[in-house]
Amino acid sequence: MVGLMETVRPVMAIEVGDLAGPAGGDIPLSKDLLSFMHGYDYVAMETVGFKLKTHSPHDHKYDYDNIIMMPKEKVVTREPLGPYFKGS
Repeated sequence: MVGLMETVRPVMAIEVGDLAGPAGGDIPLSKDLLSFMHGYDYVAMETVGFKLKTHSPHDHKYDYDNIIMMPKEKVVTREPLGPYFKGS
């Protein structure tokens, strides 16, 4: 997956949702996956109505949702890119 993220740079839909209690086991938290992908210059986006908006990551556990991960260079927006890209 890292090779694709570094070379092909696809737009990806990521299913998030954190399991509670022992059922979660060693499964990484959704926020950790989003943070990992951010390290490869991916921007988390979410749908609001029928539009894509920058997703602000949560510190708490995620309920079921789908997050679009888009390479920073492919994001077309008139809005600031949010907390991940302050100062860049």
